[in-house]
Amino acid sequence: MQNMNHETTAATARHTALPDTVALEGEELVIIDQTELPRRLKLLHLSERYEIFEAIKSLRVRGAPAIGVAAAIGLHIAAHRKLTQEPDITSSAMLGHIAEERDYLASSRPTAVNLFWALDRMYARAASLADESPREITAGMRAEAVAALVALGYDGASAGRAVASVPDCDRVEDMIMQALRATTK
Repeated sequence: MQNMNHETTAATARHTALPDTVALEGEELVIIDQTELPRRLKLLHLSERYEIFEAIKSLRVRGAPAIGVAAAIGLHIAAHRKLTQEPDITSSAMLGHIAEERDYLASSRPTAVNLFWALDRMYARAASLADESPREITAGMRAEAVAALVALGYDGASAGRAVASVPDCDRVEDMIMQALRATTK
């Protein structure tokens, strides 16, 4: 893993605001490396599929909700990366790619219930947008990942940072509200 460069000691962390256990910043999954606690606080910035897979598998991210949210964010990142690499991808091909990535991430912890819940929720959201452009599918997945952050108890600051980094911020905010309404029903 190449992007794991933020580190602070536990003593320093006591005097500053602690980061979220799981967050979406730009197109990176940011997690606290749970394997380093309590010796030190180390943030991992993950953007590659194998990094996210390894973080889930090796329990660098721990706790059912955190694993679920990490997987949801990982699936969004995979879709976003595919769109960036292949801007002319069809919606059908995008959904096929998302299904492959969902299966890959699911294999990281085959018994983690929240992992499957989050991945199924993300795929269902993508599939519900099958008639839309791949860009809309990806935006809908980002909204769903942020809604998962909120639904599983992560604070609004993480969600706000995740939304603020999106060019079509108003559209994504609308999608998040739709996803949250669906979650609370």
